[in-house]
Amino acid sequence: MSNCANIINRLTREVCNIKEDLDKSECGRDISELNQSIFRRSDSVAYLVSEKDHKMDCGIPVKVKRTEKCCDRVYDALLVTETTDKDAVLINTKDLYCYGERHCTGFFCFCRTLPVCVEHVDFSVLDNVDNSLLLAALQYCANTECKGTITLEAYNVLLNVLASVGIRTLAPNQAACVYKYLMRNNTHEEQKDDECAEPAEPNEPAAPAEPSDLMPDILVKHIADTSTVTDNTTSNEHIEAKLKALLEATDSETNE
Repeated sequence: MSNCANIINRLTREVCNIKEDLDKSECGRDISELNQSIFRRSDSVAYLVSEKDHKMDCGIPVKVKRTEKCCDRVYDALLVTETTDKDAVLINTKDLYCYGERHCTGFFCFCRTLPVCVEHVDFSVLDNVDNSLLLAALQYCANTECKGTITLEAYNVLLNVLASVGIRTLAPNQAACVYKYLMRNNTHEEQKDDECAEPAEPNEPAAPAEPSDLMPDILVKHIADTSTVTDNTTSNEHIEAKLKALLEATDSETNE
């Protein structure tokens, strides 16, 4: 029995050591991925979390000026590759290089405060939204320059709704734009305008005419199809068929 106990204790120690080594490797990998994305100006998504609440997380320190509902809040944050913090802010790494410089160690170091405009979201606009309004919002935002972003919670809630039109992922600024469009064009409740800088969108959503008109780049990139697609032509045909079916279903509901 003593030999078995010794073997079990030894195996337990080995497992703990392996887990510790893996944690160290993952931490280094996360930092390397962030540095690579920033230096290469990659169009990828990272997250900003409060350093106070995430002291043990691996990330790049950065001072953030967060603007939300026309109010500014400056705090110390960490740029991380993944998180479950619902208040984390989604950020694109493409334009982060201008807020820092390469350190002598080869790693990126923020030397300027990072301004972030977070869209204040009213989740109630998603309660009764229909597919035609969602498609109009996607079409509008695909052709509009959007600079804001949203929190992880708001992003996940929106994706759950967009699943009804085949959207599985969306850029942070486009997700913020969709929320703004829906809050300004939702017919169920009059929304207050909390925007500080961005111009107002039209009061009515654009009425789609043909499925081909609903083919902005954002849909071509992000609508996931269950079948295997081998080229762009086939992909467009699948997307057009899906949009046509959605529009026909919307028209039939309206006629009833």
